[in-house]
Order: sequence, then C-alpha cells, then structure tokens
Amino acid sequence: MRADYIDAFDDDYFYDCIEVSPEKLKCLNQNEIDIAGNSFLLHGYYNFRHILFGRVRDNLDNTKYFIGVPGMYCNRERYMASMFGFNNFKKSHRSDYANPYFGYWYQEI
Repeated sequence: MRADYIDAFDDDYFYDCIEVSPEKLKCLNQNEIDIAGNSFLLHGYYNFRHILFGRVRDNLDNTKYFIGVPGMYCNRERYMASMFGFNNFKKSHRSDYANPYFGYWYQEI
C-alpha cells in the first residue's frame, strides 16, 4: 500500500499510519479479509471517507498492525464499535476534525 503517512496521535504507539479504503484492506492476509466487510468499519468509512491502517510499536519484529475506524467517542458509538470487534478507542489530534471527541476505534491484527 502506497500513501502519505498521517500523524494522527500524540504518541508513537501506532506509526506509519496511512488512510485506506475498505477495498485496500482486501489486499491483507487472507485471515483479515473479512474485516473489509465489517458494518461498523463501512459506516466509519462512509462518514469520514477513510480508514486508518498502520503499525503497532510494541512488538519485536514490527509485524503487528492495526485498523482504525474514525469516529466520535460516546456511549452509543462505543456500544456499536464493540459489537463489531472495535473495543478500543484512541483520541486523535488531527486538525482536519475539530471535534474534541474525535479519534479511532481500533483493533490490532
């Protein structure tokens, strides 16, 4: 996948982040292809026109990745995200989304 890296977070736990579409996620390993049809992921993509994909810092060989679905932190969205496997939320400082509750519901793969 080729794209410009996105500075989305205040720390470097997630790095080499790029914006992707659900179509690009289908290029992943066969085990992760099902994620591209995830209803919550598609909802986030259609609202914000991107999904975040990147590497996870805390693994020895840098082979762990994450998928982040853009959204706002609130109880209703937290409930929906967890139903579809996105149990974690990380606040983002992205300047193109001025809402203080903006961030990414994510799962490591």
